[in-house]
Amino acid sequence: MKSSLSLAETRRRSWEEGYRTIKENYGVFSHFLSIAQSYLHHRDYCAAALFAEIAAYSATWKHAGFFANREVEDLLLAIGRMGLEENRTATIKKPLDPARPKILHVASWVTGLQGLNRLLWRWIMCDSLRSHSLAVTGHELDKIPEILREAVVQSDGYIYALDETTGNILRRAKKLRELAASADLVVLHCQTEEVLPLIAFANKQCPVLFVNNADHAFWLGVSVSDLVINLRESGRRLSGERRGIVAERNVLLPTLIDRRNRIRDRNVAKKTLGLQSDTILLLSIARAPKYKSFDGVSYAQAHVPVLLKHKDAVLWVIGPEEDEDWRKAYETSGGRVRAFGYRWDTDIFYEAADVYVDSFPIVSITSLLEAGSYGLPLVSRYPYSDACRVLGADTPALDKCITRAKTLEEYQSVLSRLIGSRVLREQLGKQSRKAIEEMHFPENWLPILEDIYSRATRCSGLEQNIPPDKIYLCELDEKIPKLYGLEMSLDEFLFHRYLKQFPARDRMRLCLRLGVSHPYFISRRALTYGLRKLGMKDALRRLLRRLKMSRE
Repeated sequence: MKSSLSLAETRRRSWEEGYRTIKENYGVFSHFLSIAQSYLHHRDYCAAALFAEIAAYSATWKHAGFFANREVEDLLLAIGRMGLEENRTATIKKPLDPARPKILHVASWVTGLQGLNRLLWRWIMCDSLRSHSLAVTGHELDKIPEILREAVVQSDGYIYALDETTGNILRRAKKLRELAASADLVVLHCQTEEVLPLIAFANKQCPVLFVNNADHAFWLGVSVSDLVINLRESGRRLSGERRGIVAERNVLLPTLIDRRNRIRDRNVAKKTLGLQSDTILLLSIARAPKYKSFDGVSYAQAHVPVLLKHKDAVLWVIGPEEDEDWRKAYETSGGRVRAFGYRWDTDIFYEAADVYVDSFPIVSITSLLEAGSYGLPLVSRYPYSDACRVLGADTPALDKCITRAKTLEEYQSVLSRLIGSRVLREQLGKQSRKAIEEMHFPENWLPILEDIYSRATRCSGLEQNIPPDKIYLCELDEKIPKLYGLEMSLDEFLFHRYLKQFPARDRMRLCLRLGVSHPYFISRRALTYGLRKLGMKDALRRLLRRLKMSRE
């Protein structure tokens, strides 16, 4: 009885902490939104848009109990309808070619081809009956991978840069609206806080599809999207329940992956990597942040007991760099736990692997699908209830073949069974390959995409209603801040990314306004950092004095 009371008390305190965190985060979001609304009232559309984006960024990385927000989207639509109309030049929709429809993809960052950027590239390559153009909003053209450039050119499309160097946010939104006038359909692959599409498509001329590439987080775009394309069932369910996306607009499109054929036999691949043929290789591939410690246990250390039990097994992880946790596990396991950092040559590792182990506590679905396409058994940890399915690894194929473990002990037991049984590994590996082939390979993926294109045309023009602003607190809301919390403070982010976008004459006034209206928000360290970045060191002493006086 005593232990159950202790568990209940721990749970109660966790909920209280979660509710307190969400209320604080909601306060930060509301503060920035109110500044944006004030700028909108004074018809300073650029400043209003920038503060709306800061508010959205805070809601993504400091979860405030909601996944969509009507107020911020209405504000951005107002900017698109008033701000662009005041500076309007006629946008003439060009005649379209019915024989080769044109798709305009809009993406924030495509500097690499990991994860969802790889989906964009594969989409263009696979959908060869259409012409695909790409508008990039977050960086210049020279940072786009050459392989993606070639895919766009081969489809008779064009690439456009709409980053900060091309003008203020209204000019960029106007340009995006003009580009969309030449398209049959627009597909958004944007970051969660991206405001440009809402401003540009406040007055739409063609169907807009939104790829829900951050289904666990708040994002902007509900009000301009004719269809929301979810990449897994848990994301579709959350879009319906917490974003108000009605069923006819809420669709599922499996993540597209290439058909993988082994170039090397497993033993040949192992030999190439310096492993003995009888070594059992446990492999994991994901970005470094997905391997953060959870409940006081690092990812590396969680595997050490299994490796100590099975002397013929090793764990190799591609993505994270070596740090203290990885070095400690390396030493404890006798050198059988290794972190390789980021690498491009992942194919040979997949070919050498015997078992694929998912990243944790943040899953990596694309890597799971790629591993399964090589015929590897797939194992993932999922210590949550059904309410948190969006935190786990689920796609139409993975639901049929992945082994999920609720506890660390169960996870270690599953790995031990797989290490000890070649027959079991081969059996589960064949299931993985078959399930993934059924929905995620190009020939079976394209009919699903064609159906989505048709549905987008039917849904175009229907109004999308976002549910009223309401703070929720369930297990999912409690877990998100712990797993996806902001690593960089918002004040440093504000200075680093946004302050430079304001005219020089407004920057000092903005610093003072933020410090006076929200004195705890701007730290001395952030001010020093920000002003140094802006080349305004002479004004630092006077600014700090003014802030001190305002707080007193």
